[in-house]
Amino acid sequence: MPIPPQFTQITFKMLATASARELQRLFSQGVTPAMEHLRGWEFRGYNRPWFASLLGIRKFKKGFLPEEVNKGTLLGYNLSVVQNSLDEPHLFPAKAIPRRFGFYTVCEASKNGQQVLCLDYGTPPHNFILSPVRLLRDYLAQPDPANRDLLLGKAYFAIGPCQVFSNFFILERYNQGTGDMPE
Repeated sequence: MPIPPQFTQITFKMLATASARELQRLFSQGVTPAMEHLRGWEFRGYNRPWFASLLGIRKFKKGFLPEEVNKGTLLGYNLSVVQNSLDEPHLFPAKAIPRRFGFYTVCEASKNGQQVLCLDYGTPPHNFILSPVRLLRDYLAQPDPANRDLLLGKAYFAIGPCQVFSNFFILERYNQGTGDMPE
């Protein structure tokens, strides 16, 4: 389903159901998200590939701590949610205490000549040294310059000096985070 031309509001659901070709076009034309608009918020997330359902990671939440860890760098985290349908809320499992995992640092970067934000899972000391999550590098663009609450991401695996594309994912501002530092 192609997304209509500019001046049409792009929505979470439209991105979740768009073709990979359309997502690439929107990502390439997107603007760099401002870090100050991420700070202290949690975003609902949706991984596009079919295999994400098999792995129990189709739906998730990403959060950004309110304080900088270094000048111009934020710390972020992931949260698991119930794997219900796209239209249902992002809920934590019943009787479960939400646990942060998959920490990343956020900084400005250039990917294929485009200015984006990079979520680097290889730098935070909070990820176990042998965890495969440390190979992840996510890049974020804002597909609609007028909507800072909706982001489009591209996930890569960093293998030595190479990065291998994994999938597109969508983020939308959902709720304020608690601001607690990880243990």
